Amino acid sequence: MPLNPTSYGDSPYQSPASAAGNPYFIDLDLLCKDGLLKKEDYEAMGLDEKTEYVAELTRPMDEVLEQMMDKFLSLPRKRRKEINQILKDTKRGR
Repeated sequence: MPLNPTSYGDSPYQSPASAAGNPYFIDLDLLCKDGLLKKEDYEAMGLDEKTEYVAELTRPMDEVLEQMMDKFLSLPRKRRKEINQILKDTKRGR
């Protein structure tokens, strides 16, 4: 199954970006561990591993990721640079 973002009809085979990752696969618990989210930011979504239809996920996930991005941008510049370096290193497979 492709891991890129879905598009029309939530089909991964009609993706608007072939190199981007699907935001629905982001581990919110890891973002919480890194201090970019609080558990209550996403617990109220009412979703779990049994959520089957992507429409149940789209709006709540967009809201949670927007909150996370706001928190990321409010971090001190040094911490944002550290996180960006971790992401670059992870992408390179280090």
